[in-house]
Amino acid sequence: MVIPEIILQLQPTDFHISSYYPDTPDKRWQDAYKTYFEGQSLYVKFKITSSGELLIITSSKPNSD
Repeated sequence: MVIPEIILQLQPTDFHISSYYPDTPDKRWQDAYKTYFEGQSLYVKFKITSSGELLIITSSKPNSD
């Protein structure tokens, strides 16, 4: 499974936080989700840029369970 497939399988229960950045030039919201895949904790952020494009940022780390 690749990142786009993981993103498509995100559930409402994976939602972590919605953040607003009023001090940045584009004053935009970004939403973050946490999920797991193959022993990895994945953190996925979605942000709409000032030009209206969707930016997806992902990071992962080994599951500590």
